[in-house]
Amino acid sequence: MSLLLLDLYHECREQQENEANLAERAIRIISDTPHHRYTTKEMADLLFVSPKTLNNAMHKKVGMPFYAYEKQQKLKMVAVQLKLEPDWKLSQIATAFGFYDEFHMSKAFKQKFGVSPSDYRNMLSDKESSANL
Repeated sequence: MSLLLLDLYHECREQQENEANLAERAIRIISDTPHHRYTTKEMADLLFVSPKTLNNAMHKKVGMPFYAYEKQQKLKMVAVQLKLEPDWKLSQIATAFGFYDEFHMSKAFKQKFGVSPSDYRNMLSDKESSANL
């Protein structure tokens, strides 16, 4: 009986490690391909698992399903890009981070950060201007 329990314990541990590894692989793909926006099914197919398995793994690793994590990461990348490249047009940034268009990106950005990308960029340049005084 104790051997059976030990085998069950090892099987559970192995499954947890596989889920963590699966989530880490999805996270790496998002980071490595910022220009591409994956659906949960596309990512699951890339990783040879079901969408449900992917979402379960992501939930355990980052506390949210794949699509929410990807959207959050893309918006963080947009914020960094606005800071690093203030001369880029919003349409260029939207394309670079896999958004359908500038409007779609701006709407999501405002939902996440409470300001539009343009206002965010202006706030950054205002801070920079006052720091130079």
